Amino acid sequence: MFGVKTVAAAAVTVFLAAGGGGGGGGGGGPGVPPAPTGLQATAGDGRVTVSWSPATGATLYNLYWSSSAGVTKANGTRVGVAAASYDLGGLANETTYYFVVTAANQAGESSESAEVAAFPVATNTCVATTPGSLVGCGSAVQAGAQSVILVKGALVCSGPAACQVAIDGKSVTIRGAPGATIRRIDHHDYPLFQVLNSSRAVVSDLIIDEDPSVPCTPVSATNPPVENKACASTIDMWGVSDASIDDVTIANSKSTAVTLSTGGDASVTHSRFIAPYAVGLVVGALTGSFVVADSLFWHSASNAFVLSDAHGTSQAPLRFTRNFFEHNHRADIYYTCGPQANAQCSGGQMLIYGGIDFLRIENSVFRLGSTDGNDTPVGGVEINPTNVHDLVLSGNDIHAHGMWGVYANPDPSDFARVSFVNNKLYDNGLDPDYLGVDIGNFTAGIVTESGTCHTPDCAAVPLGALWALPDRTVSWVSNDLGNPIVTVNGTTVATTANGQTIAPPGATVVLSDGPTEIDRLTAP
Repeated sequence: MFGVKTVAAAAVTVFLAAGGGGGGGGGGGPGVPPAPTGLQATAGDGRVTVSWSPATGATLYNLYWSSSAGVTKANGTRVGVAAASYDLGGLANETTYYFVVTAANQAGESSESAEVAAFPVATNTCVATTPGSLVGCGSAVQAGAQSVILVKGALVCSGPAACQVAIDGKSVTIRGAPGATIRRIDHHDYPLFQVLNSSRAVVSDLIIDEDPSVPCTPVSATNPPVENKACASTIDMWGVSDASIDDVTIANSKSTAVTLSTGGDASVTHSRFIAPYAVGLVVGALTGSFVVADSLFWHSASNAFVLSDAHGTSQAPLRFTRNFFEHNHRADIYYTCGPQANAQCSGGQMLIYGGIDFLRIENSVFRLGSTDGNDTPVGGVEINPTNVHDLVLSGNDIHAHGMWGVYANPDPSDFARVSFVNNKLYDNGLDPDYLGVDIGNFTAGIVTESGTCHTPDCAAVPLGALWALPDRTVSWVSNDLGNPIVTVNGTTVATTANGQTIAPPGATVVLSDGPTEIDRLTAP
């Protein structure tokens, strides 16, 4: 049933005249008043105040509202109002509401006013809809006035420090409203978000594109390498007691996409690190818990993920689970190897740099390890074997690497207990120098192995990931899906394991394996 919904206001009589709509009345009485003008909507915390200019001849007004645009007398929720303003409470924060008003008297009801919209938020939330307001929200958090930055819409950052948010000593949450994007097209010489010495910092629900058309060389081709200050990272968190990255896509970072260092707890979940010019994620010097889960590391120039100086326990290990690595370490950007220590360095898609206790790498995929020119072999999991103890690799699919699938660098020191349990390892060591070996360069007594299989179909590790960019492209990769299906708003658009499509803004895109959903996103 599609009748008009009515919310009664105290002591107000609502007049609805049959056929009323802004014409004159008959019999010499007052005519139907004109539609109100000057409508304004001011958002608060769970409420919106709507005001308008009084209409000549009106004895009352009808406010119609909806959470969908195009509100009319026929489809809106109605509130009868005696004065030319109304404070509507009980609304959901971070939802856009739309309003029109009519004027009425005994002769009838006018047509609708122009529509206005408002977006209520909590009092601790600052809404950023432009680069300038994003910077202003950062200042508000630093001043202690607010603690949440909500990015809304599509921000394009151009100019010196145009979108810089730098927080020191304050807790902050930076997150996106549905479909929010940030695109930086120049001045990549500062981190977009930097949080220092905070008890808690969260970045979530955002798509950030650093523009692939802009070249940047993050480090020099020298030993020692020199960082290029014109190529900054995208997100830096240092000294944060509880750091979280959730449902964030960062594409084309000019250096390292995310650094989490010298902190307490750290978690990275359902995030996408797409083609960074250096490293996707660097985590180090943690004193608390650590988890990376359900994330994609795709086409990093150097190692996609570097972990150092983090310590779990047998009861509470560091967790790395259900992550997808494809074609990382594709450019060999560091020149510190070879007999003269000035040649390009090969490496692994993931690097365990040292100082690690009780790490579990589980149910993850590492595949297609090679440089873009396929001239330097790349490995899967690389271990720098200094102060590293109690690693477990379980249920992973590691295949198609020029180097070993999992390997230790030379000169181990205080290196003990690496366990392989029920992994699928095949087509590794493809370069002739690595002799087709899957697990390589470990000294005797370090490794225990059980349940390993060595063919593509010997076990299944089904994983998949979708990601979207501001240009409306949606891409996906998958592994071991028997029946991959990609739908846009419920309509099948592809049945390929990997691919790309275009999705309209707000569309729901789902990657499935037959009836089983693997991943979903809302297109920006």
